[in-house]
Amino acid sequence: MSNPVPGEHYLQTAPGTYVNLHIPGLAGLSNRIIHRAEVIVEQIPTDPVLDEKLAAPNFLYLDLIDSGSVPKWKPVYYDLNTAVLYDPDYKTSIPYWPGDIDYLYFGGYRRSKTDPFGQQIKYYNFNVSRYVQHIVTNRMPVYDMRIYAPFNINYAQLSVTYIPFENNLAFGRVRIGSGSNPNYRLRLRIVYSKI
Repeated sequence: MSNPVPGEHYLQTAPGTYVNLHIPGLAGLSNRIIHRAEVIVEQIPTDPVLDEKLAAPNFLYLDLIDSGSVPKWKPVYYDLNTAVLYDPDYKTSIPYWPGDIDYLYFGGYRRSKTDPFGQQIKYYNFNVSRYVQHIVTNRMPVYDMRIYAPFNINYAQLSVTYIPFENNLAFGRVRIGSGSNPNYRLRLRIVYSKI
């Protein structure tokens, strides 16, 4: 589509496109116990045959936009791999990158479900529970996020320039809803208990 309608975004596998995600209410959350915080991305179905032939990417990836004096991207805090310490701010001797991404915990892999209209769609979840817990407990800065389908992950700050990712080059595209889409809304879902 050459003219996307409001409420829709298009993601294509690298060297493709990305979506910036801004969550204004996140900074104002009071201290609470975060049981689960997840970013939910759902496919807007086009046509069953077209969606099968031009399949959604195997994986999407979510990272943070560090809007300092020179804007840069960095990994999500704490949630890429909970078994390994890593430092997205590059301030310690701890490795910058966690090694491997734990997809079963962090998410980002393509799954299928039936939407409320009876159509098969693909969807992705990103677990950011530990990151959100640190925002509400420790008043960690809230960063905007970026969602995309990389072939390689490139953080200029790292000594390793390209980190291999699980997508094929230029294979996969998906039409997703934005935060204003009434049926396939891009959203952050938080399950919590008040203290």
